[in-house]
Amino acid sequence: MVKLTTKIASLKLFASYAIATYILVILTSALNLFKGYVADTFYIAETLLIVLTIILIIILTMEQTWKHHDLWRRIVEVLLLLMTLTGNVFTLLMFVSIRRYQRTSQIHSYNGWESFIRKNY
Repeated sequence: MVKLTTKIASLKLFASYAIATYILVILTSALNLFKGYVADTFYIAETLLIVLTIILIIILTMEQTWKHHDLWRRIVEVLLLLMTLTGNVFTLLMFVSIRRYQRTSQIHSYNGWESFIRKNY
């Protein structure tokens, strides 16, 4: 039996958790569609969650594009901070990962955050 181990970067790990969280929230709140009455803003909130999930998937798939451009990285950071307002803590952890990666790559220091993630996953 061969054991395959892969190293997952903290950004991708937190992004996958954030996407899973959004999808579970969308599916759980979709159960309210079977009620006789839902709040007037229910459909707007559901649409917003779906749009945020799509944006998060785009951020994850386009990582190599925005990671090396300062303007695009700032836009992604602002989007992640705005997504944190929905209560998804994993988007805040993504923001912290991006900021720490930027800081440690500039001063060429050791990144203990990545070491912790790689050790546990």
